[in-house]
Amino acid sequence: MNDMPFTLPEPPGADEVRRLRQRLWQLGYAPVPVATGEKSPFYSDWPARARAGEFAAMDCIFDTAFASTGIDCAGLRAIDIDVDDQALVDAICAAAEDVGLPEPGGVRYRENSSRVLWLYRAAEGQPGKRSLVGTKGKIEILGRGQQFVADGMHHSGVPILWDSDLDFPECLLLRDELPALTEEQITRFFEQAAPIIDSPGESKATAAPGGTVAPPTPDELKAVDPAALAAIVRQLPNDATFDNRNAWLRLAHALAAAFADDPGLAEELWLEHAAKREQQVRDDGEGEAEFVWRTLNPPHRAGAEYIVKLARGAGIDVSAYQSAKAGAVFAASPLPADTAAGAGVTFSLPGFAPAVVPAAPPLPLLFACDIRPVLDTSEIVHGLIGERIAGVIFGESNSGKTFWTLDLALSIAAGLPWNGRRVERSGVVYAVLEGGNGFRNRVTAWLQAHSIDPAGLPFAAIPASLNLLDPSADTPRLIAAVTAAAGRMSVPVRLIVVDTLSRALAGGNENAPDHMGALVTSMDRVRAETGCAVLFVHHSGKDAAKGARGHSLLRAAVDTEIEVADVDGERTAAVVKQRDLPKGGVFGFRLRTAPLGVNRHGEPVTSCVVEHVAPASRPLVKAKPLPAQCRIVLDRLHAAVAAQGVTLPLGGGFPTSPTRGVQHEAWRAAAYDALGNLSAETRSRAFRRAVEEMAVRKLIETHGGFTWPAAEPENPAFAALAEAER
Repeated sequence: MNDMPFTLPEPPGADEVRRLRQRLWQLGYAPVPVATGEKSPFYSDWPARARAGEFAAMDCIFDTAFASTGIDCAGLRAIDIDVDDQALVDAICAAAEDVGLPEPGGVRYRENSSRVLWLYRAAEGQPGKRSLVGTKGKIEILGRGQQFVADGMHHSGVPILWDSDLDFPECLLLRDELPALTEEQITRFFEQAAPIIDSPGESKATAAPGGTVAPPTPDELKAVDPAALAAIVRQLPNDATFDNRNAWLRLAHALAAAFADDPGLAEELWLEHAAKREQQVRDDGEGEAEFVWRTLNPPHRAGAEYIVKLARGAGIDVSAYQSAKAGAVFAASPLPADTAAGAGVTFSLPGFAPAVVPAAPPLPLLFACDIRPVLDTSEIVHGLIGERIAGVIFGESNSGKTFWTLDLALSIAAGLPWNGRRVERSGVVYAVLEGGNGFRNRVTAWLQAHSIDPAGLPFAAIPASLNLLDPSADTPRLIAAVTAAAGRMSVPVRLIVVDTLSRALAGGNENAPDHMGALVTSMDRVRAETGCAVLFVHHSGKDAAKGARGHSLLRAAVDTEIEVADVDGERTAAVVKQRDLPKGGVFGFRLRTAPLGVNRHGEPVTSCVVEHVAPASRPLVKAKPLPAQCRIVLDRLHAAVAAQGVTLPLGGGFPTSPTRGVQHEAWRAAAYDALGNLSAETRSRAFRRAVEEMAVRKLIETHGGFTWPAAEPENPAFAALAEAER
């Protein structure tokens, strides 16, 4: 196909396709422009272009004939099941479970066919295509040299879909977090699946059209840090893993390849490892390990990464080697020479003026000899709000979250004890992004209720819209406003409140990781440049039991999370997350009407103030009833624990008090039986979704291959669920 110029007009929808492909690149995938309704890539040299960089897939969006998007399979294992009989597909799913294939990281399908694709990554290297062809269909393992269509229209006229509640590509895991599949697993899977599709056995594999699987190059197998890898090898046990002679020989090949530049060290490590168990002696008196090493010949198909994988499986810390590997990858792509003097890096695209990105300052280093314990932590509100933290206060509409947050903020500005807790008097800047008039009345009511003179009170409001989605929009203006406010206050500004998070996103998508990530980046910049804690006021999701609305990376980024709830007129604020301060704490409150005066019509104008009260004795957590299949799966867990449960170890990821649990696979088997007459794939999907739902609701916990109910009966999650299911 001919390459067409970048500057041709773009059709409607080009921006959407560009964003989708850019997002795929951010997730670690190499996008491939594909003919609409077909499988053909736009470029004949698409493999090289797909791995050339983020913008390589963006330069043919002008052509509506190539609006579909594929994913390059180099380093992936995409199991493409081209079988048109649903019963056979179900049998293939069961075969995959029987041989221990993990749940795929994504399932592609279309509504008019039983054909599916399961997405994994290769456990090692970039293996090529493998095929199993029979009279009843075929199964292909796509790899290096192949791509599959991930988004667009199938030639039959129906869209390509993914089995997820999220839109593509947000339904995909990060590429590096996909479940890994070994070639041995694929071989066992093919052996089980061959009779199902009436296949004589695996076809010859190809790494690219017309070629054979190329072994990894010697440089790809070498250790990037031989000393760090040698330290790992010396910790590697000679256990049952190596009862299989092929695994033992594979380790020998891996050592020879990883330490190719120091064969003496490789031999030393091999013999040390062999000596960890009693060796066999050959008839001529030579030890078996010595014989293996003496007769070992290339090509070596395993290397450093195989050793790292073995070490991980044995629980050995490989972080030092991985850090060295990351440094080697960075060094392999050096910046232009002029960046050494801080000149920055220049990027350019056809049709755009060059952009210069300034060189970043060096990262700070804190050496162990300079580290001292932190004995006196700074807290704005003792045990609740720490200095420079990021936090979210969330709740449903009309739960009282803004009243509660404003009471907290004004108490900090006034230096008043709050709920019996010590307060460090601090300046507060409150960004009021909705309800400006109501906010004025609330502040006035609070000042009157507490007999506070506003003169000199270190409290300032920003009654304007903010865009914290675009880092170049209002983030610098917010920092400037806080700096200006600090210049007029008698105490340092230590707290910024943004009410609400949704308004600060300025039309962005709360569920999109790139949008929420941009907001978190702006939040971190504000904290870094002002030295302030930042609290967002936010809304609950549709299911209050699942916490704050939006993408989960927000919860991962914040230090403090407080849920405000109103159940039957009883209001509470519960601390549901603390990174560094003590977790827990429930604060009861009620809203008391406060008269402010009369309007021009002679009608009374009122607001409310917070009054602190003892929290309700029963849990104030709203929850929806569990879906029917979730309830079945949860009931099977309780039954399995009762029938097959064991007392779990204490600590180290397990509960800190005596608790009974059950092996996860035993629970899965019991749940599959209880889910009834469903196809294997549907059963697997129902179980996976039930586990995810219950984990989000904090009804279960898992660790080390075991699962157990996550709480005592009095836990709020169970109490709320019981109330919802009455």
